[in-house]
Amino acid sequence: MGTQQSKNILILGLDNSGKTTLLKKISAEDSTVSLPTLGYTEKQLKLKNINIKCIEVGGRQQLRSTWDQFYKNIDQLIWVVDAADHRRMQEVSLEIDIVLTKLIQVKNKVSVLVLANKCDLQLAMTEAEVAQRLALHTFTIDYSIQKCSALRGDGIEDAINWIVQKSAK
Repeated sequence: MGTQQSKNILILGLDNSGKTTLLKKISAEDSTVSLPTLGYTEKQLKLKNINIKCIEVGGRQQLRSTWDQFYKNIDQLIWVVDAADHRRMQEVSLEIDIVLTKLIQVKNKVSVLVLANKCDLQLAMTEAEVAQRLALHTFTIDYSIQKCSALRGDGIEDAINWIVQKSAK
């Protein structure tokens, strides 16, 4: 038998974007109550026969300077965006630009999944609007943008399938 695959996924995004709720939903935990992450949370998961270590790091301004300590050992980045928070999209764009620039320097190849969270809210932007605001096409990375509602579970299966597909490579 072959060796068991194991992948490391880093989950980032601004505070209140839904990172903790997403991780709880993927972990099949109660996601109805989430407190802000003050440091980082690590969870070992098994998704369709692949062992995954998820590291979710808090998105508060004070914690963002610690994000780059996690880049070296990751295989995938999940960036969670509050797609209904139009006023913070410039900040989101600036932060993901910083993260991807540093990440590309550390990792030769990385896959990025942007989850446009809170798609169930009336003011939520579409994937195309999020893509335009974040300008990910300017980076030489493998990326996908998908809408989801971490709280309701909408789009979570698609996110898991993306993780598994990229992990199998």
